[in-house]
Amino acid sequence: MSKWDHYSVGQKQLVVLWYRLHPDGTYLCNCISRTNKIDDIPSVVLYHIFSCGNRTTSWIQESQQITKLLQIPKGERFYQFLDSIPNYEERLMYLSGKTKNDRIYLLRLIGRWLREDPEQLRGCEVLRDLYPELDAYLDSSAYDEELGRYFTLYKAHKLENSLPADEEMYFAGIDVDAYELRYPLLSDAITEDTILKRFHGTKRASTNVHENEGQYDK
Repeated sequence: MSKWDHYSVGQKQLVVLWYRLHPDGTYLCNCISRTNKIDDIPSVVLYHIFSCGNRTTSWIQESQQITKLLQIPKGERFYQFLDSIPNYEERLMYLSGKTKNDRIYLLRLIGRWLREDPEQLRGCEVLRDLYPELDAYLDSSAYDEELGRYFTLYKAHKLENSLPADEEMYFAGIDVDAYELRYPLLSDAITEDTILKRFHGTKRASTNVHENEGQYDK
């Protein structure tokens, strides 16, 4: 399938005929059996996984492998279907993290999940295996209980590219004046060879996944 776009119409018809004569139970074979139009196959590959009754792990993985091979673009409709899956861990299986839109969706998903159930998120082995750097970013074990709660909320809103609805609750139990400012602490380690970089998200969250991208503080 990696050469699909380079095949002639006749070659594509032969591929379709072969799968119809030799059904093998794969996701691709199932997609081909559901359309009579060769040009519709990429679209069926992208969206059929959300409606098929046999949405197994192997089929999900196969659907994403074919999507990658055929370089099928994931538009707004794809992410709307993804939103319909209630299980956040399952949603991770549809994201490669290789495209801008996938990364935007991934960061916002993790931010929302972190707000709703941080313990479940931190125990997610799928996240740890697929995105180890992001999993490490979520760790709050170095903080006491109050700071851990604050940084969990901070990272959640940072990833989701949103602002807290209640700032009083956001800082509840924390005496911010008890902590030194960031720059004086960093300045002790600054030398002539030091390069400082500071990243900030400049927009609030948008309903359009294409508009802006969440960023880390580093």
